[in-house]
Amino acid sequence: MIEDTDDDRASGRDQRQWLRWAGPVVGTVVFLVAAVVISGELRQVSWREVEAAATATPLTSMVLALTALVVSLGAASSFDRLALASLGRSASWRKTWQPSMLAFALANAGAPGLALAGGIRFRAYQADRLSGADVALVSALSAIVGLIGGLVLVSLAAAGALSDIAAQAHLPHWVGLLMAIFGLKILAAYLLAPRAGWLRRFLPDRRTRSVIVLASAAEWMAAATILYVLLPAASRGDLLHYLPVFGMAGLLGALSGLPGGLGAFDAIMIAALGPRVGTADVVGALLLYRLVYVVGPLLLAGVLTVAIGLRAHGRSPAGGRAMEAGEAVWREVAPSLFAMLTFAAGIVTLLSVVTPDGAGRLKMLARLAPEGLINLSHFAASLAGVFLLFLAFGLLGRLRRAWWATVITLVTAALACLLKGLGFQEFLFLGAVAGLLTFSRGAFHRDAGLRSAPMSPGSVVAIVVVLAAAGWLGLFAYQNVAYRDDLWWTFLTEQNAPRFLRAAVGAATLAVLIFAWRLTRPAAAETLRPTVADLERVTAILATSDQASPEANLAFLGDKSLMFSESGHSFVQYGVRGRAFVAMGEPVGPRDDRKAAIWAFRELCDRHGARTVFYSVSRDSLPDFIDCGLVASKIGETAIVELENFTLEGPVRAPLRHAVNRGQRDGAEFAIVPPEGFDAIADALQQVSDAWLAMHQGVEKGFSLGRFDRDYLRRFPTAVLRKDGAIVAFANLWCTPDGHTVSIDLMRYGTGAPKNSMELLFIHLMRWGKAQGFKAFDMGMAPLSGLDSHRLAPSVARLGSFVYAEGGSLYGFEGLRAFKQKFNPRWDPVYIAAPTSWMLGPALADAALLSSGGLMGALR
Repeated sequence: MIEDTDDDRASGRDQRQWLRWAGPVVGTVVFLVAAVVISGELRQVSWREVEAAATATPLTSMVLALTALVVSLGAASSFDRLALASLGRSASWRKTWQPSMLAFALANAGAPGLALAGGIRFRAYQADRLSGADVALVSALSAIVGLIGGLVLVSLAAAGALSDIAAQAHLPHWVGLLMAIFGLKILAAYLLAPRAGWLRRFLPDRRTRSVIVLASAAEWMAAATILYVLLPAASRGDLLHYLPVFGMAGLLGALSGLPGGLGAFDAIMIAALGPRVGTADVVGALLLYRLVYVVGPLLLAGVLTVAIGLRAHGRSPAGGRAMEAGEAVWREVAPSLFAMLTFAAGIVTLLSVVTPDGAGRLKMLARLAPEGLINLSHFAASLAGVFLLFLAFGLLGRLRRAWWATVITLVTAALACLLKGLGFQEFLFLGAVAGLLTFSRGAFHRDAGLRSAPMSPGSVVAIVVVLAAAGWLGLFAYQNVAYRDDLWWTFLTEQNAPRFLRAAVGAATLAVLIFAWRLTRPAAAETLRPTVADLERVTAILATSDQASPEANLAFLGDKSLMFSESGHSFVQYGVRGRAFVAMGEPVGPRDDRKAAIWAFRELCDRHGARTVFYSVSRDSLPDFIDCGLVASKIGETAIVELENFTLEGPVRAPLRHAVNRGQRDGAEFAIVPPEGFDAIADALQQVSDAWLAMHQGVEKGFSLGRFDRDYLRRFPTAVLRKDGAIVAFANLWCTPDGHTVSIDLMRYGTGAPKNSMELLFIHLMRWGKAQGFKAFDMGMAPLSGLDSHRLAPSVARLGSFVYAEGGSLYGFEGLRAFKQKFNPRWDPVYIAAPTSWMLGPALADAALLSSGGLMGALR
C-alpha cells in the first residue's frame, strides 16, 4: 500500500483552498456577464411597461402558479427520503418531509441557505445516528436529485432544437448541443448503471432511481409551469417547446451558484423568450416568478419553523411535551431563516421605494392623507429598508436587541409602504415577516450590542450590491424624466421622481453612517468585579473542590469576573478582552460538575456574542473540553517537582547545595510568615516590590499573574528572605486545600538581595513543602515550551515554536525553562481551548494581553 507523503497532503490542501475560491469567482463572472446581457435587452423597455405587464397577469394565472408551487414543494419533500434510500437507509416520508422542504426552500435562496440546509439535516437526523459525513452525503445527493429533473427537461428537445434555443439566448450553438447530448447520456447512465464496486454505496436499485427521476422531473416541470402560466397566454407558445428553454436556463443558473440562478437564469429566459413573447412581458413574469418560487417557499419555511418551535416548546394547538429534536432544528433554523427573510424584506422595501407608485393609488391617497405625511412615509420607507439589510446580520448573530429592532423596523416599513402609496402587497409581506418573527423571540437570546453582529466582507458586498441594484432600478424606472434642480424639492402626486432622488440620497447616507459606525471599535464588555459575597463563595468552593489547581487562587485578585455553575458548586474566573471571554484555568469545583460549568460558560459567551476561551487547561481535563465541543492546542509546559523525591544529596544536586551554602555565607535567612502576620511586614514588602519593578522597568500585571495588592496578598502565607534583619526577597504561596500541591505566585527581590535569591527561595520552599507533607511543588509554566515546529503541525504550535526560538531578546523563553530544569521537574503540557481551531491564535493573543495589561504592558 502506498501512503501519501507530506508533499501530497500539502498539495491537496492547496487544491482545496483553490476550489473554495473557484465557485465564488465563477459565480461573480457569470453574474456580471448576465447583467450586461440583461441591460442590453432592457434598453428599449420602460418600467411602466414592465409594471403594466406584471399587473395585467390574470388572477387565474396566479392561482395556477400557486398550485404549481404546491406540486413543486410536494415533489421536493421527497428528496431527502430518496437521498437516504440511495445510502441504503430507510426513512418514512412523515419523518423527512419537513427537513426536506425546509432545506429545499432555503437552498433556493443561494449559498447561505445551502449551508443552513446541511445544519437542518444534521439536527433532524442525528437521532438516527447519521454522522456528519452521512449528512453531507444526504445533502449532496439531495442536490443531485434536484438537478436530475433539469436534465430531463433539456433532454426533451432534440440536439438540433436545443442548439437553436442556445443561439436565441446569445449562446454558442455547441452549448445547447452539448447540454442535450450530456443530458441524455447522464440520464441513461444513471438509470442503467449496475450497482457494483464503489457505486454500490451511492447508487440505489433501479426502481428507486426511476422514482428519483420522476420526482425531480415533477419538481422541475412544476417550477417551469409557474413561470409558464405567468407569461401571456397568447404568445408563450407550446409547453413542450418551452420546457427545454427553462431546463437549460435552470441548469446554467444552478452552475452559477447564485440565489435561484439570479442573473444567468433571467438573462437566458429574457434573451430566448423576449423576441416572441415581448421583453417587458418576460421581465414582469420573471418578477412574479421570483415572488412565487423564491419568496413564497421562504415564507412557508418561516411558518414551518414557527410551528416546529411552538411544538417543541409545548405551545402548539396540538399540545404535547417539548421535543428535543424539534428544539434543535428550531434553534438551528430560526436565526438564519429570519435573517434571510429580513434581508429580503429590506430588498422589497427598497424596491417599493425606487419604483413609481400607481397614479390612481396616489390620487386616492392624496384625498386621505396630507402631502407631508406621504413625503415623510416615502423617505421613512427608504431608511427602514436600509436598516433591515443591516439588522438581518444581527438576527444571524442571535442578538436580542436585533430582534426588537427588526420587529419595530418591519412594522414601521409596512406602515410607511402603506402610507406612501397604498402598497398593500408590501404591507402584507412585511407584516407577515414581522408576525412570524414575533413567535420566534426565544431563538434570539444573546445580550451583546448590535455592533457585535457578524458581518463578513461578503455581507458588506451583499449590502452594497443591493443598494447599487436599487439605485440602478430607480434610474431605469425614471429614465425618461428630465432631471432638474427643482426635482429635489418639488412633489406632485403624479410625479415620483423627486421622492426617489431624496430617498436614494437618504438611503445612501444612512448606509455610509452605519458602515462607519460598524467599523469603529465597539466598547469592550465590562468586567464585573467580584463582590465580598462572591469571594466568600469562592473560598467555600475551594475548600471542597477536587484537585483544584493552585492558580484557582487568582480569583481573589479581583480583576476577573466570576461565573458560578447552576449547582453553585463550581466557578469559572474570566477576563474580557474585545469580543473574547477568556477563562483563567479550568472550572474549579467537583469533578462531576466540570462539564456543566464548561457548558454554562459557553452559554454565557453565547448570550453575549463572545468567543469562548479557556486558558491554561491540563492534559487530564482535555476530554471534558472536547466533549463540550472545544478544540485545544498546546501553549507550553508546567514544571512539577515531586517533593517526595526532592533532596539536596548526590552529585546531581551539587549546584543546589552550593546555592544554599552561598546564601548562608551571605547571611540570608528564610522564613514563612502566616497570613495573619502579613500586615506587620506589608510596608517592607512594598519597598522590595517597588525596587523590583524599578530594576526591571516593569509594570504590574494581572489575569494569570499576581500583583502587589495588600488585600490580595494577606490571604496567603508569605515566604521571605532576610539579610541583616531586613526583608530582601519574598514570594506569596498558593497551597491547595487537599494538601497536595504548593506553588508560588508573586516572587520579587530588592537591590540588597543575594544574586541567587530566586534559586534560594525555591530550594527553601521545596524543603519546607516536603516537611509540611505536600506532594508536589508547581514552579509555574514555561510559555511556548515543547511546541512542535513540524510544517504539518497546527499553525498556533508552529508560530509558538518560532517565537520560543527567536524571541529570547523579548522574554527569555529558553532561559526560564533552563532555570526550572535545575530542579529536575516533570514537564506537564498546558493547553488553550476554543470552539474552533482558527480562534486559537487570537485566543492566545487575548490571554497574553490580558495578563500584561495591554500591548504596551506586553513590551515592558
